[in-house]
Amino acid sequence: RRSARSLLVVRKSLAVLFVQLIVPFSLIIIPATLMFFGLAIPDLISFETSLSVFYVIHLHSVGHNIILLSVTSAYRKTIVRFV
Repeated sequence: RRSARSLLVVRKSLAVLFVQLIVPFSLIIIPATLMFFGLAIPDLISFETSLSVFYVIHLHSVGHNIILLSVTSAYRKTIVRFV
C-alpha cells in the first residue's frame, strides 16, 4: 500500500502535469479552431478577429515557458531568490 504522503505527491505531480499540458495546448488549439471555422464558414468570424486570434498562437511557446517556470520548484526558488 502507498502512504498518504506518496499519494499526495503523486496527485500534486499529476496536477502539475495537467497544467503543463492544458495551458500551452489551449494557446494553440483554441485559436487554430477559431481560425479554421472562420475560414471554413463565411461571415462567421470577422477578418479582424481571425487576425487577432492568429497573433495569440504565437503565445504558445511563451505559455510553455511560463508554466514550466511556475510549476518547477527548482526554477521557482531561483526566480524568487533573484527577485
